[in-house]
Parts: sequence; C-alpha cells; structure tokens
Amino acid sequence: MYSFTKEKHGNGLNGYVDPRLGWAELRLFNGKFITGFTGESLGVLVALGDVPLETVTPEMYGVEGLAGIIPPADYFEAASLSRRNRAGFALERFRYGSSLPAAVNTTYALRSTSNKRADLLVGFRVVRLDDNGGLTLIWRKLKVYPKPEWNRLSN
Repeated sequence: MYSFTKEKHGNGLNGYVDPRLGWAELRLFNGKFITGFTGESLGVLVALGDVPLETVTPEMYGVEGLAGIIPPADYFEAASLSRRNRAGFALERFRYGSSLPAAVNTTYALRSTSNKRADLLVGFRVVRLDDNGGLTLIWRKLKVYPKPEWNRLSN
C-alpha cells in the first residue's frame, strides 16, 4: 500500500480500528493496482502505456478525463461513482477503473479523492518488478485539488 498524500507505504497507513479509514491511495494485490478502497474515497486509474513520466501532465490525452473529475456532492453520488469505477469504463481509447493490471515499463495516472481529506492527481511509472513480487515505482504529483466534502444525506 502507498499514500501519495502522506508519501509513505506499508500497513501503517490503515486506520487503527478500521482499515477502511486509512490513508493509502494505491494497493498492489495479485498483480493488480487497486484504488478507492478506503472508506469514503474514490479512485480511478488509467494506464497510459510506455510513456516517460516527465511528459505526463493534467492536460495530456488520457489524463484530462481524470483532471476534469468533479467530486461528488453527496454520499449517493459518491456511491454511484464508486460502482462505476469498480466496473471500469472506456473513454475514447483508454480504459479507466479502480483496478488495473500492474505492468513494468507502464505509466499510469491516478485521481484519488477522499471525503474531507485529500484530492490529488498523480502520475506514476513501474520501473522494476522485484523477486518477491513487489514493484518499484517512480511518481510525481500532477495536481492537488481542494479537499472535497460530500454529505451523507442528499440535499
């Protein structure tokens, strides 16, 4: 697990009582990246292919869809977006979702939005697969948005 917000990795990013209350934005599980798994968080990934990380911008083709996401206004909209992200969706020539296969020499973009905590867009690249199944990533923040706040009850 890794938190781009806290710039830390490991199980300590889980909440003390409830793991869903942790800060991690990205998890590697069975060869897949998973995001949006903590409570009241949304995450969506896109694989950009074998492109240099330094060329990735919020305006880049494939990333602009993530950059333009408007955080939900209430819990019901957040739940709907979470279901859409888990199912995955196609937009132009890219496939987006809260889970994508992890691949070496592939660059990804991630938009992670957590209610009352953080909202950020990052780019990251898998540079090495370790013998133990772990990955080595390089990454950078592309944009930090104001902390979102969605209500549990619809207005």
